[in-house]
Amino acid sequence: MNQSEKFICGKYHKRGKALFVSLLFLSSFVLLSCSKANAVQHSTLDEVMNIRDKEVIIYLARDDCPTCKKTDQQLKKVTAGSQPSIYRIETKKEPNRELLNKLIQEQNIKEVPTFLSKKNDKVFKVNLKMDQKKPTFQRLSED
Repeated sequence: MNQSEKFICGKYHKRGKALFVSLLFLSSFVLLSCSKANAVQHSTLDEVMNIRDKEVIIYLARDDCPTCKKTDQQLKKVTAGSQPSIYRIETKKEPNRELLNKLIQEQNIKEVPTFLSKKNDKVFKVNLKMDQKKPTFQRLSED
């Protein structure tokens, strides 16, 4: 192999490495962006109560509640973007205690986990049912 052939082979070899690294980076990015994100968002009552343009599910829970942990595991199977959006409120850490207590009294909440549906200013209890990784919520109380 003469000198010019070595130069040409080396030049294409470097391009091949660059192309391989670029493709590897691109495929990693695609895999990460396609991975399933958690559908449950951690939030506060103030943030959730200020949502007015769509129906949301308020998920009242505690980190030390075994049933809540099981429910969390079920909800992890749900992909982000499911409707309605689910907002988890950690009741022990909720900064607006007054609003939490008002909601507990108005909705007659006795235990966690509890699910509430909120649309505009109307709030009512709902029951979670998991159906093939898709949550559905049945209304438990009337207006």
